[in-house]
Amino acid sequence: MPSRVPHPLFGDLFSRRNQAKAGLLESLKYAPLFKDLSHRDLRYLSQVIYERHFEAGESIFGLGERGLGVYLILEGRVSIRSRAPEGVAADGTGDERVSQSEPEMAQLGEGSFFGELALVEPDHLRTTQAIALEPTRLAGLFQPDLHAIVERKPSVGAKILLRLGEVLARRLIETHERLKTLEKYREPSHARREGL
Repeated sequence: MPSRVPHPLFGDLFSRRNQAKAGLLESLKYAPLFKDLSHRDLRYLSQVIYERHFEAGESIFGLGERGLGVYLILEGRVSIRSRAPEGVAADGTGDERVSQSEPEMAQLGEGSFFGELALVEPDHLRTTQAIALEPTRLAGLFQPDLHAIVERKPSVGAKILLRLGEVLARRLIETHERLKTLEKYREPSHARREGL
């Protein structure tokens, strides 16, 4: 019986798909939210993760949009931006004509994740916008999928939720520290303006 060799086109297609899946598993393994999961758990998770490619300059999500889930950067870079306060341009002046881009809060690269608050807050509206700075490949885990994981595989869901709680707590502490630092710098100038 002659051996069946797949058509080269299909062989290559399946090979690339397997390589991409292996790359996704490797990326998930090192992501802080998933680092406690076994290889078996990661394989299960990879079945509910969505992958999407974004071109340079393409919006991943916008300010005020409903948050759906967390994104892990598999390849590329993402800019996280926030809106300048009302009446203040992105350059800090009052001239809104200058405000053609929002102030950048962070640039994130491979292995970073963002948007995690949307996993725990059902009516969360995005307080930032995310824009791909170069061709970027993201993995997304969305709230309904996390709920399904918690129902179908409670131990996997519990590990993810525990890590998510730790990440949110750490980011809250960092934000609090930054606000305290900003407040220290604000007080003297505020006192001078008030004539104190």
